[in-house]
Amino acid sequence: MDFGCGTGLVGQNLKEAGFQNICGIDISPKMLEKAEEKGCYSQLVNLKLNQEEHVDSVPHGQRGRHDFVTAAGLINNNFMDLRIFE
Repeated sequence: MDFGCGTGLVGQNLKEAGFQNICGIDISPKMLEKAEEKGCYSQLVNLKLNQEEHVDSVPHGQRGRHDFVTAAGLINNNFMDLRIFE
């Protein structure tokens, strides 16, 4: 799972490294459109990840089914913190 996938740069690199079944999550529909153009994600989800309101916001179908989660550029500069990981 790629939290805050944006335009899909991390997903693209993961796919090039041989990873499959990559799910991207982002708040911006426009960013998700750009990510979809890269053809590296098996699923893209429009979702607002929020500091205080994130608990139970990740769709149940996405929970516990990923080997790892990336959050490149999302957890920095006090934008988000580790609380986004339920």
